[in-house]
Amino acid sequence: MKRYLIVFSIATLICLIAPLTIKAETSLSDIYISVTDAKSALQDKDNHAFDKHFKEIKDNWQKTNKKEHKLVQKINDDIEKVKKSKSSKEKEQSLNALTSDLIDYEKVLNPVDKQKKRNQLQNEMQPLIKNISIIN
Repeated sequence: MKRYLIVFSIATLICLIAPLTIKAETSLSDIYISVTDAKSALQDKDNHAFDKHFKEIKDNWQKTNKKEHKLVQKINDDIEKVKKSKSSKEKEQSLNALTSDLIDYEKVLNPVDKQKKRNQLQNEMQPLIKNISIIN
């Protein structure tokens, strides 16, 4: 029974620590949500909803803290392509390109040092691992 309690405690600790260690400096999630909603509106052939979500995309992009990077202009161009696209298919392709560029840009904004994260988690878990070995 003690072993299960220890394993449960470790799992709980990991769940509590992980959100604290994974924190993005700049999030583009509002834009991703608007892009997804715009794609859904295109599929539903709801032009009014598409226009609303496209406006959200532009507004959220304007609010974003941007670094000087070639992807910023590329994202601006993607948004302009969506605006100028005539057919739903062209708009959807432009939104797909926008999503891809946003993902790349978010990696630039929030680089992840995986080794640092591993070391940090290992240091935080070390006392628990010692306690498990003492109990056995």
